[in-house]
Amino acid sequence: MNQQLLITDILKSLKAQYLDLVSDAVSFFRDFEETYLIFEKETQRTKEINKQIETILAFKETNGFYPKIKDQDDTEKYLKELKLLSSTAQERLDHIEPKIIGGYKRRNRMLTEMADTIIEQTLKERDANRFITTMVLRAPLPNDQARCASNEKNKPIYIAALALKLLERLNDEKQLSEPQVVDYVPEKVPSEDNPKEDVYEPEKLEVYKSEVLRPIVFAALIHQLGSYSLNAEEIYRGNRYRLLDEEERKKLIDIIYKSSRDYLKYGLGEPDKNLFNETRPEDYQRAVARYDLVDSILTNYVKSQHALGNILRIPMIYASFLMSTKSRHNYSLVYKAYDIMKSGIEKGVIYPPYTKTFMKMVGKFPMGTGIYFISKETNAPEKGVVIGLNPAKSDSALVKQTTKRQVKYEDHSQTEVTYAYNLLNEEARKNSDFGSDYFKKQFPKGFFWNPAEDWEMDINQKSFWRRDNNTRRN
Repeated sequence: MNQQLLITDILKSLKAQYLDLVSDAVSFFRDFEETYLIFEKETQRTKEINKQIETILAFKETNGFYPKIKDQDDTEKYLKELKLLSSTAQERLDHIEPKIIGGYKRRNRMLTEMADTIIEQTLKERDANRFITTMVLRAPLPNDQARCASNEKNKPIYIAALALKLLERLNDEKQLSEPQVVDYVPEKVPSEDNPKEDVYEPEKLEVYKSEVLRPIVFAALIHQLGSYSLNAEEIYRGNRYRLLDEEERKKLIDIIYKSSRDYLKYGLGEPDKNLFNETRPEDYQRAVARYDLVDSILTNYVKSQHALGNILRIPMIYASFLMSTKSRHNYSLVYKAYDIMKSGIEKGVIYPPYTKTFMKMVGKFPMGTGIYFISKETNAPEKGVVIGLNPAKSDSALVKQTTKRQVKYEDHSQTEVTYAYNLLNEEARKNSDFGSDYFKKQFPKGFFWNPAEDWEMDINQKSFWRRDNNTRRN
């Protein structure tokens, strides 16, 4: 099967899976108070009753008689009442438990399947470039009525992919200190497919996926599910994309934050020690560590200077430009995402060390966007689609050139466009063979373009991602 069709199919499948996850979350929040909270309360109540029964019986075993209980004339009679209460409560739990446990398993299974696909598509940089770029290329146009709804469902997947690549870059630069992460990071070795690219050591990779990467993707996929809670729906009033006033916005943020964490605790469930083999306590300990990693990210992404939380927070802010769900969206804003991230550092709203690394990773020109540049080969303006992370410089762009001598062209290599030749740079226009009148006439909408406009019609998706490993510098 053609690789581009394959990545398209993968993205379609992931979106469909996320829609299923959302549908399940809607049901979860609808039943939350009447089922999940009752189960939690009854479980705790049963534990307390049983603990009291055990204490009374232990006293009787040791002393040969029942202890005196405050406000109780007959301890033996009280013990019978406790046993009846315990039995009744357990019957209620037994009735609810299959639905609760079934929900735990179903949601963990759904999230694991999605997470493993996203991880697999982002481990190698070439695959990650294709995955992230294609998501942006397939996004609806600014005036498309389906844009908000479509981007809302794709955004968590996009955020997850960026979070994984940010984590990798932070690992490469030895910036991470969290033991739950760094203790599992495998060494990198040359790739068999491309010796110029380093990949994780295969023998340790599976454990790294399970203990670190999967929990991070879980957090990315879960963090907005609280927006489907009943309390959030009251804020939306039937329109999830309407403009909110400041008071409504703050209230909604708080609701989503709390409800998403409720989803983790009650929808996925904390690890139950009773379900693990007693002879392998490390299995339970690792399960707790995985849960704690998800919980820590979901708890702390709202904190501007919390390092671990920013692995999610930074991609979230960036994604708000590339996957906008605002009712009105000006495409030119995507080219300002880099500068706004930089401003975020100055204003103290994001963690500087990780944000600077992220900015170097994504560069000034987001993947999936279009630029015009003066080709050193043709000395004419050409079109390029940004397709790569980690440009040599932040103001450079790794692109797939789509025209040659201003005629449609299929290029099987990639081009590193330096800022000196990028038409968004005024100096590049001044240094070209063309005057200002030419640029005004040929580029009335500006010196950028949206490849999504051509993606379905004019760009050959079957051959777009076919390329060698060569990079031309322009």
